[in-house]
Amino acid sequence: MSGESVRELRRSGTTILYTTHYMEEVQSLASRVVILDQGHVIAQGTIDELVNRIQHEEKIKLEAAEWSEHLIAKIERLDGIKKVVREGTVLIIISRPGAGNLDRVISIVQSAGGVKSVHA
Repeated sequence: MSGESVRELRRSGTTILYTTHYMEEVQSLASRVVILDQGHVIAQGTIDELVNRIQHEEKIKLEAAEWSEHLIAKIERLDGIKKVVREGTVLIIISRPGAGNLDRVISIVQSAGGVKSVHA
């Protein structure tokens, strides 16, 4: 189905489920977007809402030798932390921009056994 066909269906009020990895297609065809990662919804909204949200967040993925609830709580108490999600040995930390939490998070994890990898 061509992009113009999808746009015509959208103009007529038809709801369309369209999957793609190409953001250019999303921007030209979609009014609302759901972003999935391994089957889990990680973001949803209009294009403008998602762009605005991305510009207002910093994301750190950190893998440690081990996690404890105490360690996670200590990270959650840092200034500017919005959300902390644990996925196995990886912690995903969402902060407001400019919070400067990367160094603080690494220091906390280093004092509790060490960092295996970091992706900011």
